Amino acid sequence: MMAEYICYGVLYIAEATIAWLYFDALFCRKSSGLKIGITFAVAYLLLFGITWFNSVVLNGAAFFLANLLLLWMNYECKLRSAILHSAFLTSIMAITEIIAAWIISLFGFRFGAYADSLAIMIVMAVISKMLYFSITVIAAKLWAPNRQAQEEPAFMGLLCILPIFSVIVSAVVVYIGVRAEMAKPVELLMIIIVLTLLIVNLIFMVIYNHLQRMHAEQLAMNLSIQKEEADAAYYQDLQKQSENQRILIHDIKRHLNTIHGLANDFNAPGISEYITKLVDDVLPDQQVKLCSDPILNFMLQQFRDKCKSPQITFQCDIRDNCLSFMDAPSITTFYGNLLTNAFEAASFSAERTIELSVKKNEDQQVVIVSVVNSCDTPPVPDHEGLFRTKKRNPGIHGVGLKSIGRIVARYHGVATMRFDPESKKFYHIVQFPMQEERKNRS
Repeated sequence: MMAEYICYGVLYIAEATIAWLYFDALFCRKSSGLKIGITFAVAYLLLFGITWFNSVVLNGAAFFLANLLLLWMNYECKLRSAILHSAFLTSIMAITEIIAAWIISLFGFRFGAYADSLAIMIVMAVISKMLYFSITVIAAKLWAPNRQAQEEPAFMGLLCILPIFSVIVSAVVVYIGVRAEMAKPVELLMIIIVLTLLIVNLIFMVIYNHLQRMHAEQLAMNLSIQKEEADAAYYQDLQKQSENQRILIHDIKRHLNTIHGLANDFNAPGISEYITKLVDDVLPDQQVKLCSDPILNFMLQQFRDKCKSPQITFQCDIRDNCLSFMDAPSITTFYGNLLTNAFEAASFSAERTIELSVKKNEDQQVVIVSVVNSCDTPPVPDHEGLFRTKKRNPGIHGVGLKSIGRIVARYHGVATMRFDPESKKFYHIVQFPMQEERKNRS
């Protein structure tokens, strides 16, 4: 009896793992991996207990409701989508069990022989789980967002080789068992072989999905780093261009002043008056200075102009000598992502304000960077402790906070984020140690 419980337990763990892999491939998590694991364990433990009622209808209904609740609780999806995918899993589970029973009947057993023999029951269940696993893998790859269609046929074929091969091996094991008249050692060997094949399939897919997720995260981070370097070079070029234009304007103004003097000498008041107006109105000589760093100063000027169209009030207070410990790529990445996140939140708020402050605290020996923006609705945290992006295709977006975190870690800073529901403002505050600044200058 203990062996029977263990076999059934392994099968239900396999079902839970397959459903988890299927949901992970199609939806974004809104719960941590630990919470998902606990909820799946509880749900499938209840399903395991319900099987002892020997009611097909009750088992099917419980399986559907359990997966519906697991999907609804742990993943970002609409109720209609959760119902459809839970119904799909339930239907595929029933169909594969019927197919597995039919496969077993091809080896000389009657269609319902699994009810009289534990070995046949386990072999049939493993075959059905293999088929269930193969179909869900194919469905997940077909329906997964942002998949590359040109690579999918060969890719899905490779993924399905192992479970299909395992189904064939399981069928051969059944055939051998039939020829050996199902002696007890043979029954035990059959059970061990087919359960091992099922576990190997699941472990393979779990490891593969983990590697794929790590690869996607690394790719997104590499793209973010490349963008940072490109942005830094872009702002440096623009700043140089702006400086050259300012110098050129200054030279032109000086030339016009010379012409103005010559016009006065030759008694040409019309020309003199025209040049005076041109110098005063068209050729300003002063450049707005928002901070001492030329790259950030240019970024802030552009950001201030960007805020004019959606009528966002932008205020900044950056004290001198607070940025010298950062290199140009870090400045563009850190402040660019901070201000972009604030802009996106403030654009959808009623007050529409953004405040940037960079100051030194001599008592605590820290440089404090503070971004406060209006935000009518609190941001929703994700399973990593950050916040879920509101952009489409979250797989290729939402790396801004990770980039900020990387810069904070590089300079040994500490970041805190909080939302104030009373003032409807979001605070992103980062503290960098001042000794880091001294070390980078030396």
